[in-house]
Amino acid sequence: MLGWKLALQKNSALGVTPGLPYVSIVVPMRNESTFILKCLESLKLQDYPYDCYEVMIVDGSSTDGSKELLESFDFGKINLHLMENPLKITPVALNIGVKAAKGDVIIILGAHTQVSSNFIKENIASLQRTGADCVGGLIQTVGDSFIGKAIALALSNPFGIGNAKFRYSTREEYVDTVAFPAFRREVFDKIGYFDESLARNQDIEFSGRLRRNGGRILLSPSIKVTYYSPSSLMGLIRQSFANGWWNIYTFIKSPGSLMVRHFVPMLFVTGLIFSVLITPFNAMGLLFLILILLPYLMFNLLMSIKISINHGSLFFSVMPFVFFSLHVSYGIGSVVGMGRLFLSYIYKALIQVFINFKK
Repeated sequence: MLGWKLALQKNSALGVTPGLPYVSIVVPMRNESTFILKCLESLKLQDYPYDCYEVMIVDGSSTDGSKELLESFDFGKINLHLMENPLKITPVALNIGVKAAKGDVIIILGAHTQVSSNFIKENIASLQRTGADCVGGLIQTVGDSFIGKAIALALSNPFGIGNAKFRYSTREEYVDTVAFPAFRREVFDKIGYFDESLARNQDIEFSGRLRRNGGRILLSPSIKVTYYSPSSLMGLIRQSFANGWWNIYTFIKSPGSLMVRHFVPMLFVTGLIFSVLITPFNAMGLLFLILILLPYLMFNLLMSIKISINHGSLFFSVMPFVFFSLHVSYGIGSVVGMGRLFLSYIYKALIQVFINFKK
């Protein structure tokens, strides 16, 4: 690590261009050898002065050579810092980076991303022009395989992800949350840091806390970020299941943070399960199943056709399965999370009864 430390000391001596806010970009990383250099290359090409921004890579004990890649990376004039996150939890990494950051503006970025050359400048311009507390841009989701491209199309479609406008909207507007946000430094002084008890959804919870404290979150399509989707159907299922699972814990921890869209898949899956279970005993079960499944399949096919017309007929062979996998795995994750939470309450109640009985 000696070469890394010497280079870091060299860049730490850089001055600051007068009149421009200093920006800190926090990037949590764990086993991102496929993407981290692409991310850094895009940050290296910014049209914002090099002496006005720093990049904080917070590594969660990577084992795939990610840190070694950083040592060999020609980071030029970028003021780059590497820090350790021994707990390997994303919000912990974010808090490590934010607390060490020197910036007047702090941007949260993912190692799976690439940004446009005017990314920093557009974030600063949007903050200054609107007075918003937080700004974020439009995500262009891409895939590096055929299935990955199909997943990216599903994650950029309102039928796939509901009204998460940062994934598809081209209109500047105030929203409930954005991906890869830029915050004014005083936001953290006012409402605190990311909730480290949430391994996922820490960004959604933080956005909810910001809104409850009067903060405004702006979506600006002039800010552009490219995000790499899962490259396989199983990767999508794992990701969606985990997102659904953590929604339940986020709701319990911070009820006002989540939107209706976060629970639609759970209602869909719950309806399917309920209909299937009662069908052998009541004919209404079959009717419920048809009323739930038929409209869904119709919308699924219509959206799949539309995508295949716009992006290639071959996508029609997979899009219905991608949409279904996305929605059902997300919903099952929420159902399982709800079930586990319920069982934990029952367990605690029984323990309390046992303790009272012993007394």
